[in-house]
Amino acid sequence: MRDVVHIISELTNAELIDSLEQNHLDVGIVRVPLSRRSDIRNITVERDHFVVALPVRHRLAAKEGVSLDDLRDEPFIDYTTSGLPGLHALTSILFEEAKFSPRVTQEAVQVQTVLFLVESGFGWALVPSSSSKRAGSGVRFRPLVPAALRPAIGLAVAGVQFDVRRGHGATLLRTGGIARALTRTDLR
Repeated sequence: MRDVVHIISELTNAELIDSLEQNHLDVGIVRVPLSRRSDIRNITVERDHFVVALPVRHRLAAKEGVSLDDLRDEPFIDYTTSGLPGLHALTSILFEEAKFSPRVTQEAVQVQTVLFLVESGFGWALVPSSSSKRAGSGVRFRPLVPAALRPAIGLAVAGVQFDVRRGHGATLLRTGGIARALTRTDLR
């Protein structure tokens, strides 16, 4: 039996992909869709969509659903292109489809930081709906309307070696099973 060492580190998606491709890591949890082409393999363990995150006292915080046009002139908190290029790209596509550019006043790498900025009153943001389970009481989450504007996002367990017939990917498969179990109990 081989020894297995678990080292848990927090990296951006881009850093994770690079580390996996360079064989510095065996397994990582990444946000999908990936922001660039890669040979890494992944198993999606959570499917998600964007919701609008608003400060609790925002004029639209009680509204059933919020459109991008409702927030056209409001300060927007975006994801950095370097830290979360996939989420940044998806929000950019949404604004392109809505035919306007948001008034970006803050950028952050981590979703939790984006939520902190929203709670602090710096603006509104588009965040994965699963993040609502871990947000402070000063943030309200509203569905993005129309529903057609909700691109599929999620989390995946990823690794380079993933050929079960050749004995590869056992760690990836086990980690995927653990992650699926966690998403069923903790994130939904």
